[in-house]
Amino acid sequence: METDPITLAHLLEHISGFDDLHMNEYALGDPDINLIDALNYNPSSRKSRWRPGTYSSYSNANPPIVAHVIENKTGKTFENFVADTFFDPIGMPTADYRLTPEVESLLATGYQGNGPNQKPVDYWHIIMRPSGSINASAKEMGRFVQFFLNRGVTEQGRVLSEESLRRMESPETGYAAKAGLDFGYGLNNYTKPNERI
Repeated sequence: METDPITLAHLLEHISGFDDLHMNEYALGDPDINLIDALNYNPSSRKSRWRPGTYSSYSNANPPIVAHVIENKTGKTFENFVADTFFDPIGMPTADYRLTPEVESLLATGYQGNGPNQKPVDYWHIIMRPSGSINASAKEMGRFVQFFLNRGVTEQGRVLSEESLRRMESPETGYAAKAGLDFGYGLNNYTKPNERI
């Protein structure tokens, strides 16, 4: 909308008003599709249903749009940008958004069914990789968690500022955040209250 543009913060806080991906987008499973072609596959799923910032509704369509902006600004594919900026400094050398031969050699096999009827499940390629297609070992995911626990600092030094991490974890843009709700999606990281018993 011209009067209410959708911002990057709206996208990452999941308050853009977009639907989640539609079934045909989930089902496509093209391992070689580039990000712009994936976004153009079913653009009707990216029409805001309400004024941005009004309601929170998770959408797997949001992160790929932000990833496309990153590609335009950096001249790199999103996957290469994340590898250079985060995976490599954090110590995640085999982490990848694509099913590379190296990743495939490290994957566990998933199964469906019970008892003798179990069958291996094929790897599922999603066309909107920035929404959640990271393939990483348990050791690498441990380093990723450590990165957050150490507030953006790795063995190689600071990768992300404390302020950037705080913003990732804190919603600010939507009506609820402006009214004082301090949990939900920050910049694509979800926080919620935790009551210990």
